[in-house]
This record gives sequence, C-alpha cells and structure tokens, in this order.
Amino acid sequence: MPGSLAGKVARSNAGVAAGIAITLSLALLALLALVPVVAAAAGGAGESAEEEESGRFRKSCFCTISVIVIAIIIIWYLLRIDRRRLATFNAFAERYGLEVSGTSGWFPNPMVEGTLGHRRLTLKSDAYEAQHLITHTRLRISLVPPFGGHLVLRHEGLQAKLGKLVADTEDIQLYDVEFDPHYIVQCPDPSFPKDVLRPEIREKLLRVKKYQFTWSLDDAEARRAGEEFDVDSLQTLVEILLDVAEELEKYGRPK
Repeated sequence: MPGSLAGKVARSNAGVAAGIAITLSLALLALLALVPVVAAAAGGAGESAEEEESGRFRKSCFCTISVIVIAIIIIWYLLRIDRRRLATFNAFAERYGLEVSGTSGWFPNPMVEGTLGHRRLTLKSDAYEAQHLITHTRLRISLVPPFGGHLVLRHEGLQAKLGKLVADTEDIQLYDVEFDPHYIVQCPDPSFPKDVLRPEIREKLLRVKKYQFTWSLDDAEARRAGEEFDVDSLQTLVEILLDVAEELEKYGRPK
C-alpha cells in the first residue's frame, strides 16, 4: 500500500474509532443522567427502601459505564497508535523499496525488511513483545565487514546526566559546542570517534537526539523509547547509520 494511501486509511480509521468512542460515551452518560429522573417519575416521593435501591442501581450503572468508557478509550488509543505506526512503516518502506510484513489483524505489528546496497536493514517496534514493558522503535543495519570495535552514542538527558555524576560514566568530548552537550560518546579509543563522527554526521545526529546509536560486531542500531511516526526522522537514522558504517570501513577498528 502506498504511504500516502496508508496515511489516509490510518487517519480515517482513527477518526471513525474516535467518533464511535465519543458517541457511545455520550449516550451512556445520558442514560446515567436519566436513571434518577425515571426512578423519581415512577415512584413519586418514594419510600426510603426504594430510594436506597435506586441509589445502589445508580452506583452500579455508573461503575459499569465508567469501565465501558475507559475500555473504549483504551481500544481507540491502541488502534490509533497501530494505524499510525503502520502508515509510517509503509511510507518508509515505499521510500526505500523495501517490504513490510505483519500488517494484518486489528492490532498489526509491522516490520520493514530488505537490503540497501550490500547491507541488510530492519525496522521494527517491540510494542507487542511480552519481555518489553516499554515500547521501543529499532532501526538496524548489518555491518559488512563486521566492526571489531564498539561505538555508542546516547542522548544526554536527565538520567544520563545523573549517571555521569553518580557512576562517573565515560563521555568522550569532541570539542563541539553544539554536539557535546547533547550526546554521551563511548568508545575504547577516545580518538576514534573524533575521526569517525564528521561534522555533517554530527549535524544529522542533532536532529534525532532521542535515539541511542550503537555500532558493534555485525550490526549498527538506532533505538529510542516510544513510537516514531516521522518518516523523515527514520530516513535521517538510515543516513547516520550508513555514513558511520562507511567511516568504520575506512578507519578499521579502535586501537
């Protein structure tokens, strides 16, 4: 399915789901509001026992309706996320001429696979993998030939800053005032990242600061917590992984 059409389908499905959820919620809340009116009209002033029974009935209705409304909202949200993810993956695959699998069912879990030049590429989300409590978006390419070293770039957020203070985390400085405050760089050879991470690569890295990058052994990976719905950001990730892979081939492995 073309990316533009997939996006329209995703937005249409999300809109329909949202309309259904809102309509049902309003209908159920209106029904709840009418319960005491109907009870009063049927029993007049009523007796205390009848009032107590009516109160219990209203509470039961309120709890049931609350559960139904919450369930509808959760289902709508999951459907909306899934459709957006599917539209994004389809558009990304179309841009690079790759294949998308796992697109069927109410809650699809798509994965993009294929080859760019002589490198294997995989894009996936682990939203429905039981061992992961938090969804991660992962883009991976193969390193041919394998990289004998280890290079890691992590966004320097609050958690990373605390790690540097408490655990004295390694952080190689590239003496780039724009880049250094945003990334923690780790490598066995402190001089190696300075050769590999050229200025144009660092500029691209600043566009996707939420990601962690790793080049090691047979593959390179870009990973972030949460979903990615921006195809241009995914393209930037591919460019970064490929650019650094080419630099690794030039320089070999860290000393």
